[in-house]
Amino acid sequence: MPNFPPGYARLKEFVIIDPARLDEEVIKHAPMFLEVCEAAADAAEARDIAANKLDYEKARLRRDLREESKESGKKLTNDDIDGLIVEDRIILDLMGLLERAKHDVLRWNGLLEAFRAKASALKRLGELMHAGYQASTSVLQTPRERIREASQEAPRRARREI
Repeated sequence: MPNFPPGYARLKEFVIIDPARLDEEVIKHAPMFLEVCEAAADAAEARDIAANKLDYEKARLRRDLREESKESGKKLTNDDIDGLIVEDRIILDLMGLLERAKHDVLRWNGLLEAFRAKASALKRLGELMHAGYQASTSVLQTPRERIREASQEAPRRARREI
């Protein structure tokens, strides 16, 4: 089971549109969209902080390794230092933290796109409902009414063609 960021699963449920409650969907969409935007921004900030911590720890470790190398008289190449940095437990933990933060950013950005698509769908559904209300006499005709209207229209068309 995937490990979702806090609040993600709850907000994910709001992507689904209930056509029977379209007015409520429109009303609650903006606050939910704002919440998703804030969560996506927070996730991006957490990712940037994790990247900065990783960079700082790598630089600190690199400096410490160079100092140890000078004190011991043992020559370390850049490749040696890079290899030791990658093996460091703190660096490995920070790399894992950064990867999880990147994954959270991808999830929140995906949900943000879903909310944008929902906004577009809500707009379309609103337009369709409005059009349906305006043309309710022709759209909501029973089959019997359509047959009667067609039978009345046929002689008129025939007269126009003559």
